[in-house]
Amino acid sequence: MEIIFGDTLKSILDVGYQSERYFNLNLILFIGLFFVFFASFIINYFTLRKYETQPKLISNIFILGFTCVILFFVSWLSIVSVYSDIYQQLTIGEQIKLSPYFWCIFSIYILPNPVYFWILGMLLYHFILIIFIKFFFVKKTTERNSFLNYKRGLRKWKTK
Repeated sequence: MEIIFGDTLKSILDVGYQSERYFNLNLILFIGLFFVFFASFIINYFTLRKYETQPKLISNIFILGFTCVILFFVSWLSIVSVYSDIYQQLTIGEQIKLSPYFWCIFSIYILPNPVYFWILGMLLYHFILIIFIKFFFVKKTTERNSFLNYKRGLRKWKTK
């Protein structure tokens, strides 16, 4: 089913790219990517309940930004390596004008279908999330737990 959907989506995006409707292509790709990130955020929000909400929210926003930047550079490097002859013929101004469409070109012409772009985005998002969980997430402390830890500390202090 995914292959049929991906091939259909690829043919639709290819027709849109050939007719120079670039904004619609980016919109389609980013709506799909947004749904992937939104679903991942909701799942992470409910499965990682032992962490504070504010650091989770801020971290997820930063993770989304990092993922988009990494996807941009992966797309750019892929385009430069696959279409190096054509890319080298462009002027710097044309290369800059082309940069908002790197995601489209990458997902339509380099990847087998655009669904892989969303999967790549999801994998990058979760890989960066694991790093952020390790270093930036703060565990929730309940008053009962902090009180028990305080009492344990007192007992250890009295026995010394």
